[in-house]
Amino acid sequence: MDRFIGLRGLGSLTLALFVCAPALADRGTEFDGYSATVTMDVPFVLDDTDAMQAREHLFPPVEQLTVVPNVLNLFPQRRGPRFVGQNDLVSDLFGNGYFPGPSQSGLTPGDPNVAVGPAHVVGVINGRLTFHTKAGTVTSNLNPTNFFSGFGISFSLVFDPRCFYDQYSGRFFIMYAALESGANRSYYLVAVSDDSDPNGVWAKWALNSTLNGSTNSNTWGDYPGFGYDQNVIMFTSNQFPFSGSGGYGKIRVCPKQQFLDGSPTITYTDFWSFTNPSGGTAWSLQPGRHLGTSNLPYVVNVSGGNRLNIFAIQNPLGTPTLAKVGKAISSYSQAATAVQKGSSTRIDTLDTRIYDVCVRDNKVLVTHNISGGAGCVVRWYVADASGMPSNFTVSQTGNISDASAYIYYGALQMNQYGTIGTGVTKSSSNEYVSLYYTGRLTSDAPNTMKPLTLKRAATVGYNGEANPCRWGDYIGGAVDPADDTTFWAIGMVPVGTGSWGTEIYSYSLDPTTGPLSGQITLLNYVASPAGFTANLEFRSPGTTTVLHSYPITLDGSGNYSLPNVALGTFDVAVKFSHWLRNLQGSVVIVPAGNTVNLTLVNGDCNDDNSVSLGDLNYILTTFGGTAFMGDLDGSGVVDLADLNLVLTNFGLAGSP
Repeated sequence: MDRFIGLRGLGSLTLALFVCAPALADRGTEFDGYSATVTMDVPFVLDDTDAMQAREHLFPPVEQLTVVPNVLNLFPQRRGPRFVGQNDLVSDLFGNGYFPGPSQSGLTPGDPNVAVGPAHVVGVINGRLTFHTKAGTVTSNLNPTNFFSGFGISFSLVFDPRCFYDQYSGRFFIMYAALESGANRSYYLVAVSDDSDPNGVWAKWALNSTLNGSTNSNTWGDYPGFGYDQNVIMFTSNQFPFSGSGGYGKIRVCPKQQFLDGSPTITYTDFWSFTNPSGGTAWSLQPGRHLGTSNLPYVVNVSGGNRLNIFAIQNPLGTPTLAKVGKAISSYSQAATAVQKGSSTRIDTLDTRIYDVCVRDNKVLVTHNISGGAGCVVRWYVADASGMPSNFTVSQTGNISDASAYIYYGALQMNQYGTIGTGVTKSSSNEYVSLYYTGRLTSDAPNTMKPLTLKRAATVGYNGEANPCRWGDYIGGAVDPADDTTFWAIGMVPVGTGSWGTEIYSYSLDPTTGPLSGQITLLNYVASPAGFTANLEFRSPGTTTVLHSYPITLDGSGNYSLPNVALGTFDVAVKFSHWLRNLQGSVVIVPAGNTVNLTLVNGDCNDDNSVSLGDLNYILTTFGGTAFMGDLDGSGVVDLADLNLVLTNFGLAGSP
């Protein structure tokens, strides 16, 4: 049942203004702009998927959204979604490594984004959001205007979605921008799941993006970004006046814990009307979605046709400040609209702004569309931000290109092995708009990507609502938290001459196995262990559940070697007769260079993984003979040395 808590008043407010002359230096420049930190109650709702489905049912006909068709005439700078009518749900075949995401809903472009949890996938587009199992089964299919109901606010347009799965907290986050009907107000609409299953309770907030701090700016937020790290949630937007021209970029930073706690009182810091490090108004900023551990939260943009800029948020949980650094990059220019097979309508590749930022352990991964190839390529960068807030370096860069085709809309991700993956869109006069992926291993030549691999081929050209037609304006990607290896992506494909759908797909670039070698030290054994065999167990960490078992044979020095074992994180255990089981916990098996060495304690005559009365009795019974299980030290006879081993280690037990 919905619960609404209205605005109750303004808490603390601080305002600061910093001014300095623009600089062309590559190192950090001082913040020049406005910032304000406020604490206030905001519109807040608790809702659950049962209630949402009761309102909308699980699979209703796709409704005509209550959007004013000519709303964009009020905002000449706006390039966002516009109403194009109603379409049917898209159907598709399962089992091809992809499945249908949310379907065209009456708004275009799609602006698809995806979030992936341990067992579920969330897909969002303009006008529709869906929850899936990883096999593709849809568990919820909802209108975002309905999803964000309950605030007592009537929205004229809910648009430009973003989403992510926060691996630090195990929660899904969804964000849409919104305009309020009959009022000069815009919002960042935020929803947070109560756990790693999206089919549960969601806490939701309507954060007024018209406010700069607590002051009404009379602007509205367009092309929002949505990012996070261990501690904060970040919003970005281009702020346009409700009347007149002009505008500026904006960053809002919020401590994450208040969202995890479901607090209706939100503290945030806004930065606005600041410049790029080399001068000029900072526009089209994108916050990073952080994995691993980074020094600071980062926000990124490009400027001037030859600059990559990183903005670092310092003291994010105190009174945040903004540092900025710019670097020269290879010059770029706006791409041509893309040609597609089966239609004379060209695909709008938008402009050179950044669409997506992924950060992993201070590696900042960025893509944008630029001119190249047949007319459009995806330029990518990897920046090392470990020197921030004072400096960063561009460690790798390249173009995903095809001399005879148009490549557009990518979203780089990095997994635990440092492997980079991205989904892209490709079309040409000989190919319908189709979905591909590529990427690179750490062993690949610098500044290169692997050849493109086709994932979902379209079978029809798209006529669209205009020429060129809107497509994108971005896509999404994610690393699967279940293995921190598999990549996921979402993209748009034509499903009819005048309709499109989205596809959610997974792919992997890493080998599925890697080599393992090591040495097993068998204590108190004087003979050669050559030919000794046992099973090396790969267990689920912290449990006795065996996931994989590999027979090993020792050489005379106790060495073993396995050419192919599963990748991942495991507890590795082994037991030989005479010796107690031992294990090494949380071993990360990567595609190359894996070593596990184990030392085992002697004294287990009866092979029950303990040194006890049974072993003592066995020694006494076979004393003076040559029984293998009694000859603990390999001397060839059961003697006082074996008895002494049992007595010395009496009471010990091996790992479970």
